[in-house]
Amino acid sequence: MQDTDLDLLFEGLSPEEAKRMRKILAEWRIGDEHSFPVQLALLTRAQWKAAAKTPVLLKQSLELLDKKLGDYRQQTATLLKDFHASADTKVQEIQELIADQKEATNVALADLRGHTATAKRVLNEMERQLTDGTAELKKYRDKFIEERQRLEEARARYENQKDWRDWVVFGILLLAMVAIGACIEAKWHLF
Repeated sequence: MQDTDLDLLFEGLSPEEAKRMRKILAEWRIGDEHSFPVQLALLTRAQWKAAAKTPVLLKQSLELLDKKLGDYRQQTATLLKDFHASADTKVQEIQELIADQKEATNVALADLRGHTATAKRVLNEMERQLTDGTAELKKYRDKFIEERQRLEEARARYENQKDWRDWVVFGILLLAMVAIGACIEAKWHLF
């Protein structure tokens, strides 16, 4: 036996609700199930089912956005950790270079006190390497600050875009609800 439109209207209803719906439909009309009131009731029920799914879909969308944002945060943390590790490695290399140069200088000064010209040349070389190391360290710090600012701007753009989308969806839903209400009101005045 095939389901009729009336069966579809009563699908998922408890026996008490189905009885009430039959009573309402009996009051509305006398005729077959393809009549306007039955079709209107089917349409209204379908609209309410769709409206009931909207919060769930919004929640799923927000969860997906939160997941994506969490992924971006994790990627950012990984990038920052890698950058920090790289900067630490460079700093460690510079410190080792400085320590090596200092040790070489101390040995040279202890062994060759009379060779001041040689010692002066070694000190000038150390100063140059320190200056180069400081400049390189400053360059990495500036890159880090620039990258952080870019990430902040991207996050701000993302937040603004998300807020705008939420308002548009809310406005569309509000307009749809008003239109449905107006249609229902107009249909009631016809009867």
